[in-house]
Amino acid sequence: MSSPLETRAANASILGYHYQLDKALLEIFSSKIAGAQVTVEGVEDVDVNAEGIHKAIQCKYYEAQKGTPSTLRKPIQSMLLEFKADLKKNWAFHLYVYYGHTSKLPTLTLITLKSILTYKEAKVTRRFHEDNCFSDDELERFLKHFTLTPGPSHVDQQKQLHKAISAHFSSTPVETANFYYPKSLAVVLGIATKLSREQRTVKPADVLKEIKHASIAITTPWLVRMLGTEKAYQFIQRTLKHASLFSSTRDRSVIIDLDEARGPGLVQMTLADFIEKLALHSFCVGKTLWSAKPWTVIVNTRIEELTQTKQQLLKQGIVFNDGYELVQFTPKVFTDTPIINRHSVREKPSNKIGRASYTIRLVSFHAAAPYLNDLSLGDSLICVSDPDVQSKVSAACGTKVNIGGEWSRSMILSLIAR
Repeated sequence: MSSPLETRAANASILGYHYQLDKALLEIFSSKIAGAQVTVEGVEDVDVNAEGIHKAIQCKYYEAQKGTPSTLRKPIQSMLLEFKADLKKNWAFHLYVYYGHTSKLPTLTLITLKSILTYKEAKVTRRFHEDNCFSDDELERFLKHFTLTPGPSHVDQQKQLHKAISAHFSSTPVETANFYYPKSLAVVLGIATKLSREQRTVKPADVLKEIKHASIAITTPWLVRMLGTEKAYQFIQRTLKHASLFSSTRDRSVIIDLDEARGPGLVQMTLADFIEKLALHSFCVGKTLWSAKPWTVIVNTRIEELTQTKQQLLKQGIVFNDGYELVQFTPKVFTDTPIINRHSVREKPSNKIGRASYTIRLVSFHAAAPYLNDLSLGDSLICVSDPDVQSKVSAACGTKVNIGGEWSRSMILSLIAR
């Protein structure tokens, strides 16, 4: 069993690493230079290479300590060795340090630097700069490339980071703290644990895009419990709008249950009516741009159970592509783009759809399941309650949005048919 001292040491290490990851995220969110690269766990804790300047940041978090030369010595020693290894490199070393007890950081001169680098080991006085053959000129040059910065507390740094995240994603404080920040932390932790430095080196724009995609994986059961139904709905609505996942030129898919037994509060309309409204809103003759793509609807049911819905759609004039699932489901037929004639105005073709060979794709999950990797499902919206279906679709197409199965069909329409 761990002793209290061991536990405190472990907690301090975890907090220090958390502090470091937050600092990496701050650098990523604040990066404005095109072509910049950030390395997590590089030369130092966080490296930023931009416009020929190699910024190396080491973070030290001493919550229960006062400032002493010994707490600065080791990080400065490692920076000095890196500096000497490549004297021609345009370095910018930053030691970012926080002390829980008020401590004034020293102003580093050649004299104070040598004092910090001098210490006793086994009653013998050691001088790191002399042991490693640093000349006074090299130490002076190092000081011109070195900055000692007092860091904020862990809480204050998180406030800075939350502010940056909220500004980037246009999110509320509650959304940032409970949704976007944990997603951001998970992404940067994934980067930090890569094996090679090359894998830990990223472009800030790419990381922000990854965070955005990770943040769109919305699972509503906990979101509803946290925010309430109305606020959760508004949050999902803002997130989808901000991400532009369901613009007309994207591959768009919805996976939904046939189950009519969930009660009128959740169903509200038949599946045929849901599909008709989705088709008429997003791929409508005479209204929709001819460059639009039809929705793909996959129904979590067997082929035979979907037949009645298809019959109703045909009666309502909705032409669909089901990949011949009643004969033999054929992915190529299913994914072929519809043949479109442009709508004409005074005998001149417009930019709207005039006629289309079909207006929506419709298939049962039973038929589609063996071919999920071939269906180009795009940024799928999972509306089913079956976790097994969600898992299979996510694994096959890298699903970006999962809003769960507790929304009514009318609410789903209002979210995605915008």
